[in-house]
Amino acid sequence: MTWLDICILLILSIGIAFGYKIGLIKTTLITVGAIFGFIIGPNISEYIVRNYPTLSSSIPYLSIIVNSLSIIVGISIGNNVTKLTKSILAVITLGLSNLVDKIGGVILGLLLAIIISTSIVVGLTRITYSFNPNFNEFQEIEILPNQIKDNMILIEEIKQIAEIQSKLEKTLIESSFVPYTINGSDFLLRIAPGIFPQEFHGAINLLNITREIYKDTKSLQE
Repeated sequence: MTWLDICILLILSIGIAFGYKIGLIKTTLITVGAIFGFIIGPNISEYIVRNYPTLSSSIPYLSIIVNSLSIIVGISIGNNVTKLTKSILAVITLGLSNLVDKIGGVILGLLLAIIISTSIVVGLTRITYSFNPNFNEFQEIEILPNQIKDNMILIEEIKQIAEIQSKLEKTLIESSFVPYTINGSDFLLRIAPGIFPQEFHGAINLLNITREIYKDTKSLQE
């Protein structure tokens, strides 16, 4: 079990407890808000990268930041809608037994936690298989004596990024929950092909291929 699995287990536990506490109706609206943020986040990220390339290169991990903010905003909207329609919801829930309300809340709380966990895995996958910076740009750089130090610092920073990406890849490959995330992402792509931008879809596919190679290599070693 990796640190990512522990984080996902914690998120799932919090989601179940959260759903049980607030009940079915409120959890429904918050979950709908989270789904909305989960769907629209990658598309906003792709729009920013396509139209504002200087902004995307100046902010590290812009895509995962945008995705996280989109889900947070979606959850916030769902929560505020619940507050605005409190009187209506009170009438609706009069005929709803406490047990049904709690069970429904638990199920939707679990769904909400799965959405958040999936978003984290997809975001980490995108970071792991990010193909920036463009190393071809360095081929045309004329290194002057007074620039050597700056270029050495840049090279060290690139090495550190590559090391972080390598560690993230190892975590994703060894995670027990990531295969379910990949299957869930494939299912979503089948029913809604445009839900993820191409860059996210490509990263997920690459992770899946890498996992299969890792499994085959491990089985041969055994």
